[in-house]
Amino acid sequence: MKMNQRVKLTRRLLKEALVDILQETPFNKVTISEICARAELNRTTFYKHYSDEFDLYYDIENDALQLLQTNLSEYKTNAVEVILTALCDNRKLAYILFNSNVDPDLPEKIFSLQVISDMIKKAYTPQACDYDKLYSFICNGGYAIVKNWINSDFDCSPKEISDFLCTAAYKLLQ
Repeated sequence: MKMNQRVKLTRRLLKEALVDILQETPFNKVTISEICARAELNRTTFYKHYSDEFDLYYDIENDALQLLQTNLSEYKTNAVEVILTALCDNRKLAYILFNSNVDPDLPEKIFSLQVISDMIKKAYTPQACDYDKLYSFICNGGYAIVKNWINSDFDCSPKEISDFLCTAAYKLLQ
């Protein structure tokens, strides 16, 4: 179902409001009233679109994951570098996603994007239970490195971080 322009605008305003608030306030302190005030919308409008602040947050997260997936499908280069470049190009959003601690499954969601999981599977011939453990280790370790990079204000290029992550993963998989 295609959304009309008013719905798109309202959702965009609510998403931008939450992203702005999360730069200053931990997620567990965010209120619907604060989101509505920042978006200059009333609570009734909020509840027409979202059930609560978690629903809004997950909509933002899903948009970000869709953006990453789209970037991966459009570029046939290093998948990790493509993801890191997209995060670098959307710094405010990257900071919010990696620091809000709302979704404990976010590392797996990012690293389970098809191209990434295919890279890991291609590089490693798993024994029965080892693959899941190794995959979890790579996802969470890679996520921690990316989070540190984001919190260091993207202190090096996406290519440098990508090269580091890929080299570390390949050495680990050998």
